[in-house]
Amino acid sequence: MRRPPVRFFFKSDRRGFSLLELLVASGIFTIASFIGVSSTLVVVDANRNARAISIVMSNLDFALEEMVRNVRTGVAYHCGGGDFTVPQDCVAGDSTFAFFEKQIPPPATWVYRLWPHPNGVPGTWQMQKSKNAGATFSDITARDIVIEDLTFYVTGTTIGDIEQPQALIVIDGFVEPTGHPELRADFALQSTVVQRIPDI
Repeated sequence: MRRPPVRFFFKSDRRGFSLLELLVASGIFTIASFIGVSSTLVVVDANRNARAISIVMSNLDFALEEMVRNVRTGVAYHCGGGDFTVPQDCVAGDSTFAFFEKQIPPPATWVYRLWPHPNGVPGTWQMQKSKNAGATFSDITARDIVIEDLTFYVTGTTIGDIEQPQALIVIDGFVEPTGHPELRADFALQSTVVQRIPDI
C-alpha cells in the first residue's frame, strides 16, 4: 500500500503595518527631523550674527588704527575748543582733538570730534574727522557703531617743556548690527600715541 505524500502547511502572515504603528513611526521621524533642522538653523544664524559683528568691529579697528597713524605723524597737538592752530594740553580730557598734518607749511589742520548718532538717541555719538580745520566733516565709523564716550588726554604740547607730545585716546560704546538689537556687543578701547617728530 502506497503512503500518501506528506504535505507541509505554512501559515502565511501577509499583514502590513497597522495605522497606529505608521503614526508612531511618522511622529518619531518628524520630531527627529525637526530637531535636526532646528539645530542647523541655530548654527547658521549664530554664524551669520558673528560675521555681522566681526565686520562692524573691523570697521571700528580700522577707524582707530587710521586715527592713531595720523596723530602719530602729526604735530602741534591741540585738545579742546579754541584756536586749533595753537598747541594745547588737556589733562582732564576732551572729545575734540586737532593737529597739523605735517610740519612743512602750509600744514593742513586735522580735527577729530564726536557728532550725534543718526539713531537720534540722546547720549549716542559717531566719530567724525575734518582735514580742513573743521570747515567740513566726514563720518569715520559705521552706523552700526554707537560711541558713548570719546576722550582725548593730551600732554607735552607746551613749548620748551621736556616732554614729548602724546595723546591718550579712550573710546567706549557698543556695536549693534542694523535690525538686530539682541546682538549688541559693548566695547572699550584705548590707545596711547606719541608724536613721532622729536619735540623735546
